[in-house]
Amino acid sequence: QRDFRHYRRDRFVDAQTRTSARLSPTLLLTNEMGVSAEIGDELGADDRARVEFDVPSAEVKSAEVIFYVKGQDESQIDSLCLFVNGYRITHRQRRERITGFAGRSSGWDRMRIQARYLKKGANEIIFTGGRLYIDPGVGSRSSRSFDGGKTWHVNALGGRGDQAGEYMVRLRLKGFAPQGEMVSPVFDLADPENAGIAPRVDIRRVRLSHEKEVPPGTRIDFEMRAGSTPAFSAREWTPWTAQAAIENPGRFSQWRAVLSSDSAAVSPVLKSVSLKVDSVETRGSLKGVELLEVDQPDIVYSSYDFDYLAPHYRVDRLIKQYRLHEVIAGANTELEQLALLRDWVHSQWLG
Repeated sequence: QRDFRHYRRDRFVDAQTRTSARLSPTLLLTNEMGVSAEIGDELGADDRARVEFDVPSAEVKSAEVIFYVKGQDESQIDSLCLFVNGYRITHRQRRERITGFAGRSSGWDRMRIQARYLKKGANEIIFTGGRLYIDPGVGSRSSRSFDGGKTWHVNALGGRGDQAGEYMVRLRLKGFAPQGEMVSPVFDLADPENAGIAPRVDIRRVRLSHEKEVPPGTRIDFEMRAGSTPAFSAREWTPWTAQAAIENPGRFSQWRAVLSSDSAAVSPVLKSVSLKVDSVETRGSLKGVELLEVDQPDIVYSSYDFDYLAPHYRVDRLIKQYRLHEVIAGANTELEQLALLRDWVHSQWLG
């Protein structure tokens, strides 16, 4: 296989912009889910808001601080002031930078920061003015100070210190993600060419080989599993094993690859993967069988697992708050609804 665009993968693997697979060229760090943005926190003269992020590698090309704003925040007279690991930055909110939807002025504002402001490991961003928004819940990376930064309090956000949660602040890094995973579809070892009718065979061994580029500080680790059913079953399949061959595997097999890098400046590249099968066909297994016609179109697999979301009060609140019925109003089918939601989520997540 040399084209991985339809393979299942997490968001840290890029196999969409080209047929080979590599780590995603950007990394979004976030402490919250963005479920609610109704709680504002206005920072006064002695107030400070701090958000912490763990940066896996300091070798990034650039970065952006992304934070949620609403239309009324644009009219602030004073510029927003913040410190990134002690480096002072001023920022004035402008409508053209705010990414919203459906004509609304709320959305994500962003400001570019220099890569040298960041370091590997723990980083802090401190806001000294303006208004931030809180996603309620149990937080651990956002804290509030009421005495100019002398003392800090977690889960005591807001003007009265009575709000638990995380500030809606994110950090986007322009550099490769530290690790990502990609999983192959299930392969029929008895019919590797998809001929339509497979003979009865005794599959004795399946071996994985690959073509890759692994610059210093990067690696690609493979695992395999196999079984006797066309879909994975814990009872009929072997567990994932970190080896390049399986003896007596059964008829079906699958592999997964974990790409990793110690530096945001470089990524491994997976170019191709092939499975070599050692098997013996049972004599006469197709005697008297003639294939007249095959109507078996290729199955296009999504790169993400899918399931319907169970009813939940937070989902109902999310639908009402972001007017998701309006987002999908122009769709005629469920597939079109999913496509519209996908585009909307993409714009919100990227800022």
